[in-house]
Formats: sequence, structure tokens, C-alpha cells
Amino acid sequence: MIRLWLETPAPGKSREVAWTLCRTVLARLLGRGRPVIERTANGKPYVAGTPLHFSLSHAPGLVACCVSFDREVGVDVESFVSGVRVLRMADDVLTAGERAELDPVTGARRATELWAVKEAYVKAYGTTLGAIDPATVGFS
Repeated sequence: MIRLWLETPAPGKSREVAWTLCRTVLARLLGRGRPVIERTANGKPYVAGTPLHFSLSHAPGLVACCVSFDREVGVDVESFVSGVRVLRMADDVLTAGERAELDPVTGARRATELWAVKEAYVKAYGTTLGAIDPATVGFS
């Protein structure tokens, strides 16, 4: 089972709220006080000695914490404003099929969705975007 928690933080508090939410959720699910969060060599956070897998993300106005006891998870939230940035980098970060989905009206929104899915995928597998070519990993 995968569980997802979302919060809407005050302006400028996204990172702080994301980690507070995550620590609170982990403590509740593990049935103990503040968990000690460690990181893999690639920076993926984990709680040593537990079967728990989690991922967190934050963007202005939204934070997310995704948790599972039985599989790796990844989550990413993005502001739709970032879609304009993704569109500028489309040739480098989207597959040909993904670029074909982009139209003038909804292109920035779709680019944001695709980018968020790629970020979540990378987080779930504990790697970094520098370790893979995002233009070779496609989603529909």
C-alpha cells in the first residue's frame, strides 16, 4: 500500500513544512518518536532498520510525503510555472513522443506533468537526474 499526504504551507515555508510533515508521518507509522533519517550515497532519504520507504517534495504552495512499507516510492510536486522552463529544455529532457504531446494551449501544463513524473521516477529508484538521460525515459 502506498500512502500520500499533502499540505499547503505558508509562503516561504515549503521546505520546512515538507520535512515536518514527513517526520510526523514517519513517527506515527513507526509508532515511535522522531525517526532518524539517513541518506544513501545519492542522497535518497531513508529510516535505517525499518521496512519503510518514503519520498518527499516541495514547491511553492504545496508539499507532499509519500510512504510505503512494501516498495520504493517517489513523489514530486511542481508549480505549473515551471512548465515554461521545461518547454525551453524540451529537446534535452523529454522524449520525441512526449514532445509530440505538447500543444500551444496545454503544452506548459503537460510539460510540468511529465517533468514531475520523471522526478518521482528518479526518486523512487534512488538515483539522480545526472545519472540518467531524462530524454530517454518516457511516460504517457
